[in-house]
Amino acid sequence: MSTGRCRPNNFQDSLKIAKLFTLICNIFTMLASIGLIGFAIRSLVEFGFSSSITGTNILSYGGGIGLLVGITVFTLTPLGFYATITHEATLMQIHMIFVFALAGFSIATAGLGYILRNEIVSGEIQGWMKISLQNEYGNPQGDEVTEAWNRLQSQLGCCGFSEAGPQDYRSSTWLLAQVEYPRRLVPESCCPTCGSIHSNFCYQFLLDGPLPVNTTAMEQVCIHAAEKCNQASEIFPEIDVCTGRKIMPGMYPIEAFRHQDGCYAKLEVELLNYSKRLTLFGAIFAIFLLINSFFTFRLTQKMAVSPYVSIYRPPF
Repeated sequence: MSTGRCRPNNFQDSLKIAKLFTLICNIFTMLASIGLIGFAIRSLVEFGFSSSITGTNILSYGGGIGLLVGITVFTLTPLGFYATITHEATLMQIHMIFVFALAGFSIATAGLGYILRNEIVSGEIQGWMKISLQNEYGNPQGDEVTEAWNRLQSQLGCCGFSEAGPQDYRSSTWLLAQVEYPRRLVPESCCPTCGSIHSNFCYQFLLDGPLPVNTTAMEQVCIHAAEKCNQASEIFPEIDVCTGRKIMPGMYPIEAFRHQDGCYAKLEVELLNYSKRLTLFGAIFAIFLLINSFFTFRLTQKMAVSPYVSIYRPPF
């Protein structure tokens, strides 16, 4: 007798637990989708522009797919909440199918991260960067390449693609095509701004107090830049010196007015970190979506055989 009375209560309790887990999964999935949207937007802003010079669309596709999946999941989550609370089996099944399909897209995003890493390690991206700088930079029919290189050099504080740095431009089509003399040896995007000079040469120097009588070369750079810059702005203090149209003052190191590091080494570090994050975010988010689909499926199974769904009222 007592066993017969306990079975309905146990079934109803298991239904409540299944519903609770489904709601919790929806909450975590919604929070994870917000994180994925933020990561995707940041990725597109930081790396989306560089597809034209790296020769890979993964930088755009990875962030684009992640953004699409994140927004779609965030939009569908309220439907999952509603269907779970109101016991709408049809809506729950529709939500489950969409979430399961989006898990596939999320896995694809993780795969793109792995492919991007292989392209970096194989040197394919480095080769594309060399070709784009030497052959395509400055081409009037390929403004996107020129704009991408200018943004990359300004953003990373670099010049050229290899360890040779500014020397990479010596054999470029851009330099050889110049008809105005003296030729510009590097573009303006290779030049540090007042802000970068201030942070690299002046910050600690100014913290030390009054100007010393005997100043070092670095301190002389700071003093010289202060005469050109009213503030730490985006103005180029010695653009003619940087581009090679004016002789560099002998007392100043060349790195004071021209970036010396090649861009590939810096970009490689950024892209390797990005590929890891892309793989990690894609895989973890896919796991969230698959768990969500599993609990939704289990709940719909229990609802299909439950005699209590029509009279059940959630206690939360």
